[in-house]
This record gives sequence, C-alpha cells and structure tokens, in this order.
Amino acid sequence: MKPLEKLRKLQTELKKFSNARIPDAAKKHLSIAINFDINEKTILPLNPQSSIPAAFSLIVSNQKLVKSHLLLISSMIDVLEYFDNQSLQIILKSIEQVLFQMDEDISLKLLQTIPTFLIKSVFSFNIISSIFSISVSLITHENSLISTTAFASTQQMITLLFEYGKKVKVDQTTCCKIKEQQFTHPVFAESFLLLRDFSNLTQNKQPTFIHVSPFAAINEMWESILISNHKFIKMYPFLLKIIEKTLLFLINTSNNQSHNPANSSNQTKSESKVLSNNVSKNVSNKLTEKGSKNNPKSKSLINSHNISYLSATFRYFSDYFPETSCKFINQILNNNLSYVDVVFLRSVLIRRPDLCFIFDVDLLNKLFQYFYSNCDETQKKPLINASLSSIGIHTALSMDDKSKQTFIRNFSIEIAIIVISAFNSSTNNSNNNKTINHSSSVESVNKSENEPNLTENSSNENLSKNFYKNEEISKKIESTWQGILAIILKGIRLSDPLNVDIIFRAFNLLLSISSQFCINECSSILLRILCAFVAKQKLFRETLHPLENLSNALLHSNVDDLGFKKKRAIAYQMLLSLLYNSPHFFTKFYQRLFISLGMYPHASIDAQFTQKISTDELSKMCVVLCQGTPFCINFLKDVLVVNKERYEFLWPSIVEHIPKWLISPDYVDTTLNLLNEVLLHCFDESVLIVLNKSIESIHPKKKIILMNLTRQILAHSSNKIENRWGELLSVIQPYHCGNDSELLGTAFASLSIICNDHFQKLSESDMQACISSVFEFAAQRVDINIALSSLGLLWVITPFIHQISRFWKRILSETLILFNDPRSDVATCALRTFFSLLSSNTGQMPTDIYDHLIASCFIPLLMTFTSFRAESWAVQQLALLEICHCACSFWQQFESNPQFISNFWPLLIEKQQNFVMNCENQETNVAALQFYEEAFKCSKIDSTLREAILLSFIGAINHFMTHESPGSLVISRLGSFFVATLPTQKEYLTSRQLELWLGAIESIALILPSTSFVNLTAQKVIDSAFSLFPIKNEFALSIIRTLCRICSKTPCTHLRNSIFNILSKIITTKVERSNVFEIIPECSILFAFNEADSFIRLIIDFDFEITEQNCHQYFYIFNKISKNEKYNEQVKKTLIQVLPMIDNGSQIHFLNENSHDVNLLITIWNRFCNDNSFNQQFFDTCSMIILNHIFEKMKPQEDEKVILQILTFIEKSETKFEIIGDNEKCQKWHIYGVIPYLVQLLNDSREKVKTLSRQVFKIIHQDLGKLVL
Repeated sequence: MKPLEKLRKLQTELKKFSNARIPDAAKKHLSIAINFDINEKTILPLNPQSSIPAAFSLIVSNQKLVKSHLLLISSMIDVLEYFDNQSLQIILKSIEQVLFQMDEDISLKLLQTIPTFLIKSVFSFNIISSIFSISVSLITHENSLISTTAFASTQQMITLLFEYGKKVKVDQTTCCKIKEQQFTHPVFAESFLLLRDFSNLTQNKQPTFIHVSPFAAINEMWESILISNHKFIKMYPFLLKIIEKTLLFLINTSNNQSHNPANSSNQTKSESKVLSNNVSKNVSNKLTEKGSKNNPKSKSLINSHNISYLSATFRYFSDYFPETSCKFINQILNNNLSYVDVVFLRSVLIRRPDLCFIFDVDLLNKLFQYFYSNCDETQKKPLINASLSSIGIHTALSMDDKSKQTFIRNFSIEIAIIVISAFNSSTNNSNNNKTINHSSSVESVNKSENEPNLTENSSNENLSKNFYKNEEISKKIESTWQGILAIILKGIRLSDPLNVDIIFRAFNLLLSISSQFCINECSSILLRILCAFVAKQKLFRETLHPLENLSNALLHSNVDDLGFKKKRAIAYQMLLSLLYNSPHFFTKFYQRLFISLGMYPHASIDAQFTQKISTDELSKMCVVLCQGTPFCINFLKDVLVVNKERYEFLWPSIVEHIPKWLISPDYVDTTLNLLNEVLLHCFDESVLIVLNKSIESIHPKKKIILMNLTRQILAHSSNKIENRWGELLSVIQPYHCGNDSELLGTAFASLSIICNDHFQKLSESDMQACISSVFEFAAQRVDINIALSSLGLLWVITPFIHQISRFWKRILSETLILFNDPRSDVATCALRTFFSLLSSNTGQMPTDIYDHLIASCFIPLLMTFTSFRAESWAVQQLALLEICHCACSFWQQFESNPQFISNFWPLLIEKQQNFVMNCENQETNVAALQFYEEAFKCSKIDSTLREAILLSFIGAINHFMTHESPGSLVISRLGSFFVATLPTQKEYLTSRQLELWLGAIESIALILPSTSFVNLTAQKVIDSAFSLFPIKNEFALSIIRTLCRICSKTPCTHLRNSIFNILSKIITTKVERSNVFEIIPECSILFAFNEADSFIRLIIDFDFEITEQNCHQYFYIFNKISKNEKYNEQVKKTLIQVLPMIDNGSQIHFLNENSHDVNLLITIWNRFCNDNSFNQQFFDTCSMIILNHIFEKMKPQEDEKVILQILTFIEKSETKFEIIGDNEKCQKWHIYGVIPYLVQLLNDSREKVKTLSRQVFKIIHQDLGKLVL
C-alpha cells in the first residue's frame, strides 16, 4: 500500500470517532485531522499542523474509548515513518500510555516497527526514551511471545545504538549537556542514560530516562548488555563508572544488611552528581568504613539472581576498577563461602585466572586452607576431575547435592592450578612486556568522560601487568607455595588418572617458578617428592619437612584404587622432562635420580640433554652410571652416542668395565647393546679383529648379536673399511652358524650387503673369497631359502668380473656341480641361474667360454643322463630344455665347434626322447614338450635335423597315446602344442614332414574318445591342420585326405561335425575357386554320412563355374551326393543341366541308374528332347532309352497315378518334325513303340486309365493313318 493510501486509511479510522463524546479540544483537532487534505502534493513527513498526532493522542488517552481505538493504533503504527520527530514524539508518548491495552498482534507489530526509528531519531532524546520505554515495558507482558520479542528487540537496539556510537563524527554541532555533564554527541549521552537506567533497575531503583519499573528479567538483560557490548563500554570511563556502581551497591547493601528501594533511588541520584575521576578511591574509602570482614552476620553479596551478570562484570570490567573489585572479592572471602560463591569464583577465575592477583597473601592462604580442608583425602570416590573445563553457571546451580559436593571438591584442587598458572603467566609476560602500574589506570580516568580509554583497553589482556612486578610475584609465591603444594599433593592422590597430567603440570610450574625466584627450599622439596614418588619409596631423612611427611602420607599410603600406576608414569615423564630441560637441578641428586629412573628398566632416557653438561661433569655422571644397574649402562650407551665428539675423553673410564659386563648374565645384553651403538656411531675398522676373535668364544646364544653388529657395520660404517674385508668375511662364514637358521640368515644378510654394495671395492683375492662364500652358502643344508638366495647373488657379482675367464669358469663349474644337488629346488635354481647368466652376459663373457660349454659342460652333462630317477625328473627336464634353448640362442657362437652338429644335437635329441619315454610325471612331461617348441621355432635348424626332432616328437606322442589316459595333462597339452607349433613349421615343411605331422594328427584324433562332445585335444590337433591353410595344392590335398580319413573312420558324430565344419571353411575361405573341383571329390566318401548335411548343402549352394573341362568333375560330385536319399531328388535336378556335356556312357549310365524315376525321366525328356528344347546329340543317344524306361512303367499292375502321368506325357509329347512315309510333319513318331504297352491298358478296370489310354491310342492311330495316304 502506498504512503498516501495508508494515511487516508488512518483518516478513515479517525472519522469513526467523529460522533464520540470527547472534549471540544479533541473534537477540534479531530476535525482538522479528518479534513486535512492528503493528496499528491502533500509533503512528507507530516508536521503537528496536520493535527493528526494531537487528535490521535487525545483519542488514545481517553479511557472511554479503550475498546475502540485498537484499529486506530494499528493504522498509526503503519504510518509512523511519515511523521516528523515532533509528531513522532507525541505519538510514541501516547502509545506508551496504552501499551498494555493493545492486543498481541498490535504489540508485536509495534516491536517490529520502532527499532527502525532508533538511529534516525538519535538527536531526539524523547523519542529514544519512548522507544526503549515501549520495548522494555513489553518485556513484562504476560504473553511469552511478546515478552521474548521485546527482550530481543531491546537487546538488539542497545547494541545497534552502541555500534552506531563507534562510527559517529563529532563536531561542535553534536555536543550536548545532560545534567551538568558534557557529551560530544547525543549517542554518548543516550548510552550513558540508558546504561545508568538499566543499572538502577538491577538495584531495584526507578530509572530516570526510560519510563519503566523494575522487572524480573532485568538481571538477564543487564548480563546480556555487558556481554554483547563490553568492548564499547570499555572505551568510555563514564560508562565504566556505571558498571562499577553496581558492585558498590551490592557491597553497601550487604554491609547495611537491609535495603530500601526508595533510599536507593535517592542515593543513586545523589551519587550521579558526585561521580568524579577519582571514584575508585572514594569507593575504596567508603568500603573501608562500612565493610567488616569479621562480621558474622554479613549477608552474601551473590545469589542465584545476580551471579550471571556479576560473573560477566568481573570477566570484562574488573581490570578497570580494580580496587572496587578487590573489595568485592574480599567481602566474599571474609564471609563463609556458600555454594553460589564457589560457583562465582570458579566461573570468574576459570576464564580470568589473572584476577587472583587482587588477593592478598593472607586471603590466598586462607583460600588454600579452606579448599584443602574441603577435600577429604580418605574419600576415594569419586576421583577428582580437575579438568578446568568451562561449566555454565546455570548448569552448576541446577546440580543436585551430590554433584555440588563434587563440584566444590574439584574446585578445591583447581584453585591451586589456577593460581600457579596465573603466577607463571605473569612471570613470563613481565619478562617480555613493560609493566603498566595502577597509576596509569587512574590517570586514564582523568580524560574526557566520553573519549575512548585506549590505554585501559590495551591493558585488559592480563591483570598482573597492571599490578605486580617480579619482586611482588616472588613475595607472593614465597608466602603461598606451601599451601599450593599441599593442595597439589592432595590433587595427585585424589585426581582421576585420565586428567592428572594437569596437576603434574602445576607441580612443574611451581618448580619452575621456585627455581626462577631462587626459593631453594621449595625446589629441593619438590624434587625429593617427585623422585620418591617415581621410585615408589617414601622419603627418609633425619628431619623431614611437614610437606615431605604429607607426601609420604598422601602418595605412599593407602593408594589402592587411585590409579597410581598411570600417575607414576606421568610423573616419570615429567621427571625426564625436567632432566632434559634443567639438568642443573640434579647436580646433587644423581644417585637419587638414577635410582628412581632405574626402577623402570624398560624405560629410556633421551641423552640429548647431556650435550649441555660440561665434560668434567659428564665424566662424573659416567662414573656413577658405571656403578649402576643395566638401566644405567643402557643410558651410558646413549650418552656416548650423543657425545661422540667427546668419545675419546669418556671411553677410557668405561672400557675397563666391559669385560666383566660381558661375562655377567645380567649385564651382557646391555653391554652388547652398548657395543652396538658405539660401533655404529664411533666405528674404527680395527674392531673387526676383535669381532673375528670373539665369534668363536662368545656364548652361542649371543653370537647372533655379534653377527648383527657385523651387519650394522656394513650398513652404516662400511665406507670406513679399507683393509679388513677378509676378517669381515671370516666372521660371517656358514661354519660359524652351525644349525642355527637365524644366525645363518644374519650372516647371509651381511654377505648380501658385501656383494650388493661393496664387491667392486674388493681385491681379486677378496673377490675369490667372496665367490667361495656364495657357493658355501648355496651348498649348506640348514636353510634352503638361503641356498636359493645365495645363487641370486651371482647376478650381483658377475657385472664386476668383466672378462676374467677364471672367474667365469669358476662360477659356471661351481654352479654346474649344484645341478646334482638332491634338493630339487636348489638344483632347479642352479640350472636357471646358470643359463640366465649365459643369456644375460653374452657380450661380457670371454669367447673361449662357448667351446668350454660344449666340450666340458653340455656333452659331459648329457652323458650323465643314463638313468632317469623320479626325484630327478624335474631337474633333468629343465636341463634338457635350457640346453636346447641355449643351443638355439647361441647358434652362431656354437656352430664353429665341429661337435655342435655332429655330436651335441643327436645326443641332445636322444636324451630328450629317452627322458620322455621314462618319465611318468604328467606335469613334467607337459613341461618336456617345451623342448620341442623351442627346437621347432629355431630357424637355424636344417631339414635333416628338423626331421630328426620331429621323429623324436612323434615317438613321444606315440608313447603318450599308448601309456597315458585320454584325460591326462600331457594329452591335454598336446592340442595346444599342435596349435602353437604346427603353423610355425609351414615354411619348413617337406612332404615327408607333413606326412609325419598328419599321421600324428590322425592318430590322436582317432584314439582319443569323443562321445558326448569332441575331445578338446582332438579338436585342437585338427584345428592345427586347418591353420596351415592356405598352402600349396599338393599339401592341401594331403590335409583334406587326412581329414576325410579321420571323418570316415571315427565313430564319433561330434568329431565328424567338427571336420565337416573345417572342410566347409576350407572350401569357402582357404582355397582358390578353381581348386574346389580337385578338393571336393576327395570328400565324396563322406557324402553318405548324416552329419554331412550342412557340408552337402554348402556344395549344393556353391556357385560353381561349370566348364567343359570340369563338367565331368561336377557331374561326379553331384552324382555322389545323389546317393544320399535326403538330397537325391534335388541333386538329380541339378545334374540334368550337365547331362548333355558329359560323355555318352555316363549319360546312359545315369539314365539306367534312374530308370525307376518317371518324374526325372520326363523332366530330362522335356529339357532336351521335346520340340521346345531339342538337343540332337543327346536325343540320338538317349531318347529311346528314356522312352523305353518310361514305357516299361505302363504295366497294368503299376500305380494309377504313375500310369496316368505317363499317358498324359505321351498325349502331349512332341518332338521335332520328321518325314515319316507320307507325313512330312510327323511329331509323334517317337511314341509308336508304346503301342504294345498301351494295348494292355485299353480295357483296364480303372476308368481313368482306360479312358486316357484309349484317347492316347486314338492319337497314335490318327498319326499312323497319315503315314500312308
């Protein structure tokens, strides 16, 4: 709705009161307001001259019209923005008076609208007053929604006003004066007035700026204002004074024990006039006069209603009026602390621990004594949880009685942690920042009251910086440390192990501060207590300090169920931390210290801290350690390592003790560890001599450690070894290890390091020794894995022996010996390594090695293959395969040797075949086939040698087919072998070789059963033959014949189907069309099989190109197919087309063969002998034969249909014109011969036969009549 429409709506509402009984003055204003012309020229905002504000005010204030003016108020709220400040002031003042007469909707509407005028009206004090009066008043509304909205609206507007105050620009035009106080801007004056009124409300006093009465939620509102706007308040002393005044009121009220609201109001007014820059001092004096800390009747300053805002006051503002804050806390502490007081203290100190500096020494000690006595050390449950976590005030106050006791008990320990943490923080800060004393805080108050107090704001970070220097802190600690320590000891005892670390942290801080301020008694007691606690031993001295007695009682008596195991672990870590960071603490405590630490032999100390100790002091420590337990020796090891630059000064005092440690069962392990670290970090190669001499005499169970030391030397100090490689190799010999596999493994690990990383550094003699060690490890029988791994080291060695022939021969000879190792894995590994080294080092080996291999390695090795024992099958098979592979791979290097072709290959083939004949392991036989794969694919092998290999292979196949079951692995592998190998032989095939291959295929296919399906091996060998296509015609025919033989011989339907499929593929894809007529006749023997259907169909549908040259073959093929009854009729019709092209004998034979088939004979006649398709040559040869065969079917006993068919044929049959007698165009002469057969049918009992035969006879008779005229 537009502004003018809204205003007219308001006028409409005003008109409703035209007839109301109202005073004349009201009627006058109402009349003017109703008649006020609102149009497009109306200037907004409206001023009072419109009389609308006055009329509204008079109507609303009339009690008689209360029920009628609600819509009027609602309409007025809608147009508030269209009135000037003077009018707005009148309207809002009127609304104030009827707030609680409005319904809920109008109240909410009003609360949503008035905040929009806050900043606009900042120069109008009355409008600001009305706005806040309205919102604050509605907080007390009985409707919770309105009350909550009003509270939030008030809070929001205060924050909005204060935030606006941070941005305003001040000049002479903005200055204002409120009750003799000058302000540079109205917003500061309004902030002062509002904050003062809210403060008065908390004191149950009547406010002066806003028009409300004290209400229940004022404390919550006050707390909200402090928390949300504390940064703004801190900037202005005149606002801070108001905050301070709330504390003053509480103190005065408590001291007077009674409170009169009226008096309080008067007092507030008077105090507002006398507030000055030295207000804190005046307040302090007043407190001194009125306060009495020993007054037993004093009431507590804190209750559940004000605790929240008091907590906020102290957290945010106590720095700015420290004396008042101090007096307030003193007042609390001088009374008997209530639970609410404890909650307040904790809520303040937990967030602002630095506030503890306002406590004097007596009060601190009194506080410690109070909380110490409130924590019973005999009460073990619940354990104290001094977590210093923040707990909400309302949560704390709502606890049950048991939880409250636990709360106080926890805070009894937390108070000491808070205080010592604050002292420590203050000490650290005072060392880094310039101290700001209290006078600076007072001076800041003398500034203009509405200028930001930046000095005080910057000092807010830490209260201790304002009050205390290190000297004062020292005095406080010196006077209070005993009380703090007593509580800490009780905390260690009673705390939950899960958070006891925070108490030990306080213990550590106390030690640090006492050391810093040279409180030696405190430091000594702390260290003695800590060491005793870690050692689980009570303190015993002639004269014990009371705190030492207390520690004996609390930390060493009745400690079950208190989690002391974890607590001691934390104490142990703290003790170590102290030792690391402040070793000078323990100069007089070495013995006590190491006794404590030695109670945990498996624990360790980081020796880095010893670098800070002088050499003389460190030597003294080492002497003490040498007299100690194995724990001390272990620590001594770390000291030597960390201080290796001072090793030569420390070692002489230690080395004399090593012999006795090594022979002691209790010390030997730690001594070996010490040697381990010394050798690792302070190595000299002369120590290898000691190791070599000691390896024999040391206890067998400790020998492994020396072996490990050797390995570590290689890992970390090998660069320092120059001349002692021989001693090192001697230490790691397998004979030192006996049957201990672990020891053997460690020794081998060292050998591996030497071979992998240092072999090139060795002299030739050391290289020879190293190679010998490798084969000794390979030959040992303790650990086969090491034996296998040692052969792998040859790969590391060989790159460094170059072309040194004796090294190569040594390696090959030693490896060859292992071929006969009874452990098949070792023998196999030796074989693979032998041949892999050969293939990988072709260019590196000397040339004489190849002759050596043939003459001295391969042939002698093959000659030993006289018997084939089962345990040697795998190795022998691998040897034969690898030798074959090597011979093929290095053919060029070997072929110059005369024995290579003449002796080596025949011997190799012979041994291979003998092996296959003797081996009974299927898996090994499968692997043995790889020999033939390797040999067949070698292109260097000539035809003679290849045929010899093939004969050997055929012999192996025959052996397998005879001795193996059809489902054996080796039989299954044969198919894959043929598929993979036979195609590769295509370029090398001779007729003889092809014959051998095809014979093997035929043998396998026919022997292996294929009942329910084609045997996979049989299928694959047949497929291998197919894979040879395309191939020259001679070989193709041989393959076809073989396939046809297999098909004709096998009883297996599935195998025949497979062969027919292959034959179909050959015909359609693998041979030239011109060669098909040569191939298909070879398949004719298969046409009779039922499985030949698809193959025959393929032939029938094949697009033959028939010529005079191939017509006989075509006729032969289809004539053979015709023998299959299924295709007889179809094929014979196909054959008809070539009948004229074949020889006469074949034509006559075909007709005679099919003399019974009347349909075929008639078809042939119609095709070649009738008048339309006459073929003279065929007619001369075959016409009479055809007719005779047809006529012979005209016997009375013949089927009626056949006779009728023949008669119909005769009736219609005509041939070319012939001159017979006088008939020059005779076309029936050829059927004259039918008369003898026709006569028999003239009187046939079958009517149709008789009729048609007579009709045919008449035709013949008529034609005969034309012969002679």
